[in-house]
Amino acid sequence: MSADVVERYLRLGLRLDRHVEGTVDAYFGPPELAEEVKAAPPVDPAALAAEAESLLGEIEDGWLRDQVAGLATFARVVAGETLAYADEVERCYGIRPERTDESAFADSPTNRRSPTPMLASRSSCRARDRSWIATRRGSTRRPSRASSSSGSRRR
Repeated sequence: MSADVVERYLRLGLRLDRHVEGTVDAYFGPPELAEEVKAAPPVDPAALAAEAESLLGEIEDGWLRDQVAGLATFARVVAGETLAYADEVERCYGIRPERTDESAFADSPTNRRSPTPMLASRSSCRARDRSWIATRRGSTRRPSRASSSSGSRRR
């Protein structure tokens, strides 16, 4: 991968951050690059989206391509394009959210809308959680310390 591609990615993120502060949550690149972007007037978000799309054509699959795809989508949204929520999430994060019916959470010990006896208990959260998990599995047996993955005991 060329240094040019990496620099264009860094500029893209920093330029989007000019429109929506916090887009870049941490920057450890060349300080002069960040200063240059900060000193320049903000770039139109539609132009940033076009730059991101162009950059996508030069990057192979992998982490950086996923990052640029997310920035491309975000730039389009900042430019005013309307996307359905699920489409935006999928394009930004690579996973499509699916709705879960509320009934799936009905017997959860943390469901505050329909408290269970476990919530009224004075036992610790960990104990309530273990109890709930055991009822879901149909077993009340606790795993032995010997079967723990680390093999060490907490003191």
